[in-house]
Amino acid sequence: MSVDNRKKILLIAPKTFGYEERIIEALEKLNYDVYFLSDTIFDSKVFKIFLRLLPKMGGALLSLCYRSHLQSYENNFFSKILVIRGEGLSEKTLSYIQERFSSAKKILYLWDNFKNIKRIRQKLKYFDVVYSFDSQDCSNEGELIFRPLFYLDEYARKSGSAITRNGKIFFIGTLHSNRTKILYSIIKENPSLNFDYYLYCRTPLEYCFQYITDKNLRGLNQERIIFRPMAADEVRQKILNSECVLDMQHPSNSGLTIRTFEALAVGAKLITFNHHIMDYDFYNHNLVHVLNFDNFIIDAKFLNKNGSFISKEFYEKYSIYTFLQDILG
Repeated sequence: MSVDNRKKILLIAPKTFGYEERIIEALEKLNYDVYFLSDTIFDSKVFKIFLRLLPKMGGALLSLCYRSHLQSYENNFFSKILVIRGEGLSEKTLSYIQERFSSAKKILYLWDNFKNIKRIRQKLKYFDVVYSFDSQDCSNEGELIFRPLFYLDEYARKSGSAITRNGKIFFIGTLHSNRTKILYSIIKENPSLNFDYYLYCRTPLEYCFQYITDKNLRGLNQERIIFRPMAADEVRQKILNSECVLDMQHPSNSGLTIRTFEALAVGAKLITFNHHIMDYDFYNHNLVHVLNFDNFIIDAKFLNKNGSFISKEFYEKYSIYTFLQDILG
């Protein structure tokens, strides 16, 4: 396809550990010219706090900024507009996008639960189609189409490749909700297991508050608290070398995280609290161990089982390219 025939797409998404950059790369490989705007435009932590505390004032400021960015593009400039999550977009901004780009197909993808995205229900009417990673939300909301997340190219296990596992259970995640309690309980209940874990804390101030108020955080190795996101290459290498990956979804989410697909694609075993994984077409009890919140003991038999290879169909269905082709139509 010539450059002149490439379709133009506007991507509006949060900046999340570099995944937005990988989505852009994948869209370009699918012959799109990509124009990107951050979900909040202003990416400072201070502004995000301001937006949550004063949503009307913050939303009005964001609306002005979006209008300024989008005014230079004509009605037929974009063939498609893909919004991921969409919390930072006010209804005023969405109405402006709908009017100015009336010919563009507008797609919303939710990689978070309805409960975690403020005023999302009121925004659905501005889109032609809405997808969600959460099967329960799709069951409860008639307008949503279920489409799970994806893995990135570099996580696809190469055929015949030899991998040396280090016997460790790897976890990395952002400090929020009840994660410290769960992580502390798992480590305490499984003293013979080797955990390689990291908790990302957004600010030292947040860490100080949590340290004072959270006894479970104080019980963890403080050297495992990090204040900068771990580099993507380092995360991948740790997943590649680990025996198991521990995944903890947000308590309100039933959808599978990207980490789930990354771990399985690379050939590692997975330990998760998300029992909904048993409903997926790729579920294999030799590869996936489901814990519950009443029992944090990890079954040693699972760790000692020989792993099974994920099917070819998994790699085809859950690649980032198939994901984007599915939701863009």
